[in-house]
Amino acid sequence: MEFRKTKLKDIDQILEIYRQGSESLKRDGVDQWQNEKPDTKTLMTDIEMEESYVLVEDNNVKGTAAVIFGGEKTYDLIFNGMWFNDEEYCTIHRLAVSEESKRKGLAKAMMDEIEKLCKSKGIYSIRIDTHEDNVKMRNFLERSGFFYCGKIFLRSGDLRVAYQKEL
Repeated sequence: MEFRKTKLKDIDQILEIYRQGSESLKRDGVDQWQNEKPDTKTLMTDIEMEESYVLVEDNNVKGTAAVIFGGEKTYDLIFNGMWFNDEEYCTIHRLAVSEESKRKGLAKAMMDEIEKLCKSKGIYSIRIDTHEDNVKMRNFLERSGFFYCGKIFLRSGDLRVAYQKEL
């Protein structure tokens, strides 16, 4: 397995992972990733900003995530709770694995690699958010050592539950 920055040749495989993720969330009754987002434009912005990463095995993208250093504007206001601290943090968005990779520990492997990347940059805090009804992701985050901190609103106005982990 290799965890690396996304290359242009990975785009089609990542978009397929996004599509699979959207279908899975729809089956679970979660109103997240249902309006054709994330899309090619979002992915291209992540790549241009050098914030898109992939987990690759045998030239096949198994997982993807946007790993952002420098803060997240929508995290400035948190409701019904609070962040652990105001220290510098990494934000993770669009964490997903391919349908055939689910339940094989690859999301955890990707999270472990993100944590290593954070530590290599001297950052010891990670923040992430998800839809309140996305029970699978919320369970994964809690199993991965994240703690619920409160609720935030996306730029779109959609409500999300926010988590943080100290490394």
